[in-house]
Amino acid sequence: MSGESRNLSANAPDMSILMYFTREGSNTQGIILPSREESGVFHSEYVSIVTEVQSMPQVKRKRKTYREGEKIKIAKYADSHGTVNAIKHFRQDFPNLTESTLRPWVAKYRLEARKTSSSDCSQISEKRGRPLLLPDELDRKLRVFIVSTRTAGGTINKHVIYGILMGLIKSDLGGYGQYLNFVITNVEGEIPDELILNVDQTPSRFVPTDNVTIAEKSSKHVSRKGSSDKRGITVTLAETLSGQILPFQLIYTGKTSRSLPHVEFPAGFCLSYNEKHWSNEAETMALVNKIIYPYVAKVKEELGLPETQKALLVWDAFKAQSTEKVSSELERLNINVVALPKNMTHLLQPLDLTTNASVKKMEKRGFSDYFTSTKYR
Repeated sequence: MSGESRNLSANAPDMSILMYFTREGSNTQGIILPSREESGVFHSEYVSIVTEVQSMPQVKRKRKTYREGEKIKIAKYADSHGTVNAIKHFRQDFPNLTESTLRPWVAKYRLEARKTSSSDCSQISEKRGRPLLLPDELDRKLRVFIVSTRTAGGTINKHVIYGILMGLIKSDLGGYGQYLNFVITNVEGEIPDELILNVDQTPSRFVPTDNVTIAEKSSKHVSRKGSSDKRGITVTLAETLSGQILPFQLIYTGKTSRSLPHVEFPAGFCLSYNEKHWSNEAETMALVNKIIYPYVAKVKEELGLPETQKALLVWDAFKAQSTEKVSSELERLNINVVALPKNMTHLLQPLDLTTNASVKKMEKRGFSDYFTSTKYR
């Protein structure tokens, strides 16, 4: 390299020459470069830069997104004048519109027009995503309030959204109360508190550690023994309205009975195993026949109630507890069921709101005592 060239390199600013490259709007065919004199580079360098820049891949054109109103407007015109004429008519506003894009709109527009017997359609696009968990009116109010809150400069997060939703629901319990609470209607006569049962499953880890510990100030890395141990079981709890706690159902991970612990459990506990320690239909049937019904039969005998006396079971509405086999068995045993609304168990499930937390605390205390005991060490 010549001395002049070395001097230029030494004094050149520490920045990329690409900062001077600009594209002409959205037109990727033309690339504007400074003149060689403005660029401050040698002729050979300038030629090399121009060659490389011109060979760069073109920026992919951003896909046009059409609003629902625009689609309806274009489809309505195309229905009357044809797709080719519609494309010509709207070319200035929508230069990238093609027949392949327009034809499905027209077909959907005609279908909706026949359904409503009117040329005024409000929706021709397919709704995407999962169905709403809330009624349309409540969802609309929620969305409007969220948008207006953000427009006013407010913060939007899950806690704010939850607060807005609960406020809307509680303001009209008559209309939206089903999403906050439910009423148990007993058409068969009074059911004793001892025969109203609540059941819920909760995970239980073998090493129930907390997410906090103690460490030196300004420590960059704090390790916690057992924090990576995700092994656990599923515990099914059952409690009555009178406060009676039934024996637990414990579901372990495994394929054979060797997966079960070789310790003595309290009387009535039901132990089982499957590959994922999940509660499935088989585990639910075992829960009903080995824990729930024996308790119900015992209470009926103690209270002098007939075999036809109804019991009431409140639990979550998930697949394993809603099968035809489970429902038929509960009906045969004269046990009525109230299934809690989906996605509302954190508000309505009594065990979630009370006993589950106490059981978790008991587990942690028991593990801590065992972990620090002389026998363990």
